[in-house]
Amino acid sequence: MATSAVLSARKGVERASEKASDAKGFEALESARALVGSSFPALCARVVTSVTALAEGYDIGCISGVAVLLREDLNLTSKQVGVLVGIMNYAVMCGAPLGGMMADAWGRKKALAATYVLLIVGALIMAAAQSFMHVLLGRVVMGVGVGAGLSVVTSYITEVSPKRYRGIFVGLEDFFLVIGISCGYVLNYALDVPGYGWRYMVGIGAVAPMGALLMLLLPQLLESPRWTMLRGQREQAEEDLRLLVGDDEARKMLQEWGRPAPLCTWAEVLSPKGTWRRQSLRVAVFIMALSLICGIGTTTVYMGTIFATDVDLHEAAKMTSIVGGLRIVVQTVSSFVLVDLWGRRPLMLVTLAGATLALGATAFAYWAQAAMMPYKFLPFLAFNLVYSFGLGPVSFIYPAEIMPSDLRSKGVSLGTMVGRGLCGTINIMFPVAMDAIGLAGIFACFAAVNSVGLAFVFLCAPESKGHSLEEMHALFPSGEEPQEDGDKHNV
Repeated sequence: MATSAVLSARKGVERASEKASDAKGFEALESARALVGSSFPALCARVVTSVTALAEGYDIGCISGVAVLLREDLNLTSKQVGVLVGIMNYAVMCGAPLGGMMADAWGRKKALAATYVLLIVGALIMAAAQSFMHVLLGRVVMGVGVGAGLSVVTSYITEVSPKRYRGIFVGLEDFFLVIGISCGYVLNYALDVPGYGWRYMVGIGAVAPMGALLMLLLPQLLESPRWTMLRGQREQAEEDLRLLVGDDEARKMLQEWGRPAPLCTWAEVLSPKGTWRRQSLRVAVFIMALSLICGIGTTTVYMGTIFATDVDLHEAAKMTSIVGGLRIVVQTVSSFVLVDLWGRRPLMLVTLAGATLALGATAFAYWAQAAMMPYKFLPFLAFNLVYSFGLGPVSFIYPAEIMPSDLRSKGVSLGTMVGRGLCGTINIMFPVAMDAIGLAGIFACFAAVNSVGLAFVFLCAPESKGHSLEEMHALFPSGEEPQEDGDKHNV
């Protein structure tokens, strides 16, 4: 009897395991199907919105090699090279509000077209540059395009994604950012030739925006239904929504949207009415800024410089490529699986705790003057991987989805402005800080920033996984739903 019972129980467990495995397989299949979209319009939206992040990532990876060649070809000083590297974040900061205004005034689709034109023009100006000022102008134009594009893309993809897969869709931004960085590193090797090599490097940066601009001409690429709804075109919004997410999901989303309300002004963004609106904006801006000042925005740009303090330039380039390649692997797992499986809050907490420990260990290794391999390199690598594991993709998803719809595009722009302004300042100060406090002091400061971020997320950032955009007000302690007519849409 006992043996029979055990065998029966074992078979039951095996059947349950098989069902669970089938369920996971079905879930993976559904995620893959959602990723490419259930229709051609959905697929177009996924592809086009990846270009801004890809272009910025390529610029970040490319500039590390271009800066050396620029110095030789145009006879630039170290100060001029530093300005060229640091100016990008300030240009992105200026472009962010421009993107929010264009997205609200012209629509997400036309605003995307304008940003891609800026990316193309910026790359071509740099490729044809004959002086420092020409290169500077090109980087400023490209930076404005990146800043505007990130604001528009984050709002657009958040608004056209089913809530079940919103994490995957928005998380693609950081995934393609890392892909772009790695492409820049690879082309630094392939095109590292005297003379015009650096011009080919920066000119290639115009290819992806050109392709995306052509795709925007396709009638199948639809405007954001939420923006169309705000313009009073409800029938068109309903039709576009069904094409993007399917009939069932569209029906649910339309029931939640309610009546449209006007978009908010910048004055209302800077001083939002309602406790939950203020709380969501504060949390969103903090997370966006933290994702850049946690150390990744600086160490990615100066990675070769950091490694070159201990090894030769060839070895430093090799180590940089290893970090970039491993980040792609981790980013893939996180963006496509963990963001919607584990949720946003757990990934942020794991990232910030791991980053604090990794940066602390890196600081200690530099303070102790340990060998690069393994004592400095491994904790530095761990910091990069743990960032790509959580805060990297989540920083594109979480801020946009927790804010009200009427606040979203300008709120994302505000977060981009704050984060890029701080990161740009840090990047310009980095060479001076290296001389003043050394790499040990710099990494210790970044560890402190991550510890503060960990406390903030633990205390103030609620989980948003599985909630529709209209349910976000309920996540905050005093987040009452607005009662005025039409305000339901703002949630």
